[in-house]
Amino acid sequence: MRQAITLQTSPRGVGVTFSPNLNLDVRGFAGAWNLGLLAGPVFADRRHHQHFYGVAPEFATATRPAYDAPGGYAGWRATTAFSRRIGNFWLGGFARYDDLHGASFAQSPLVRRESNVTVGFGISWIFATSSQRVRTDD
Repeated sequence: MRQAITLQTSPRGVGVTFSPNLNLDVRGFAGAWNLGLLAGPVFADRRHHQHFYGVAPEFATATRPAYDAPGGYAGWRATTAFSRRIGNFWLGGFARYDDLHGASFAQSPLVRRESNVTVGFGISWIFATSSQRVRTDD
């Protein structure tokens, strides 16, 4: 569960999302890589959907009608992530698929596609570590 806050003008809550999911973490995948798999549905309240998918009457145009977004089902999401530590470097990446088919706000004029793929990659340099390190299995 997550409370979204906007920082556009003065901070204020813009709704709540709920994302139950199944998660699998695998250490030592293909050698020394860590692999994570996560998938599940997404739900949000009316206030959250209205913030992102609603169109107030004053912003309606001939090609973008006014729309009042309801709360409820917001599609589903699946993510694959991988990471590895090599000396003082950490490497990681992810791929995420979002699907909006059947979402309660699917009729919003702001929805242009019902699915999306996002990918990312990162590198970190670890410049200092403790002289005493603890290994855990979690």
